[in-house]
Amino acid sequence: MQPWEIARKLYEANSPDPFEVLVGNYLASGLLHSSPEIFILARPVQYKSTTHADAWFVHLAASSPRQLNPIREFMRMMPYRLPYVLWQRALGRPGQHLHVYPWDQLARRVGLLPLAGLTSLPSQ
Repeated sequence: MQPWEIARKLYEANSPDPFEVLVGNYLASGLLHSSPEIFILARPVQYKSTTHADAWFVHLAASSPRQLNPIREFMRMMPYRLPYVLWQRALGRPGQHLHVYPWDQLARRVGLLPLAGLTSLPSQ
């Protein structure tokens, strides 16, 4: 099964909205990455800031083969760095709370630091 098919199945099992609507929303204002190895929907959001985006929210991620860590792969390919990365596990799985990590802490946790060449947005 392709990663986008895994993501679709997961999404449709937990949402009344069509998968195509979700994908369309991320095409219009977010980040969509789909390859034979990974599928990711993410967007910049305001987490602690009240004036600008300061976090990436990973809405949906799936990988094939399962050995790939979708969050790690997202951090490797995101277009720019923000201070935080957020996600929530699928409904029906343990750990359904919002996961919040400072970027540097999560990068170390998934084995990406040091990572040269990835810069943050200018101060707002």
